[in-house]
Amino acid sequence: MSQPDDDTLAAILELHERYVSEVVEDLNLCPFSRRARERGEVARMTWMARDARDEPARVAADFAARAIADPDLAIGLLTFVTWGEDDPWLDTRPFDDFRRAVHAAYGAIEGAPSFHMVSFHPDLSLREGAPLNPQTAVALLRRTPDPVIQCVRASVLDAMQAEGRARARAERAVQLADVLAALPDSMRAAIECSEVEDPVSASIARRNHELVAQTPERLEDPVDALKRRRAALERGASSDT
Repeated sequence: MSQPDDDTLAAILELHERYVSEVVEDLNLCPFSRRARERGEVARMTWMARDARDEPARVAADFAARAIADPDLAIGLLTFVTWGEDDPWLDTRPFDDFRRAVHAAYGAIEGAPSFHMVSFHPDLSLREGAPLNPQTAVALLRRTPDPVIQCVRASVLDAMQAEGRARARAERAVQLADVLAALPDSMRAAIECSEVEDPVSASIARRNHELVAQTPERLEDPVDALKRRRAALERGASSDT
């Protein structure tokens, strides 16, 4: 079989939805994923990998049309279903090259709202010799049943980060209230208005690193189960031909 039939494709996409619910949401890898989904602010767009591979501009244009038409869209999940043992996108590198090409093409589309785009892939892993830390652990968290480009509206991230910084400044003011009260007005105002580290990104990275480092089975078990089921769907379809 050169590509999945409709029932198999539907089963594959169900695995992707399970990844969102059983991995991203149940493990709280992304604090606004559930809220965005429940509000109808998430859209999945699907292509067969072989049909999209040479057309990053078309993929970008399709997503731009969706993003422009829906100003409430917060997350786009561009999903590319691989099929066959020789599919080039079973390798993470050419797929990430494609993601960069899509992002570049999208950025050139007039009127398209700004989105951040990152790669998810079944075989993402730490680079050889890389230490496990809050930054490198991200690769282990982005393992989906098929390659996916996750698109997050920049204004959503900006708003969340601004809210986090404002909350952190307020908490700092409470913690330092006695110290601030003893300072001259000019110094107190400068401290109260000064920027703080983005607490949202730092908190997510720290929490997810702890998950990977301290209880890796909580992540590995559901991810491995989804990957095994995905492989079984393809094997089953091949044996029916």
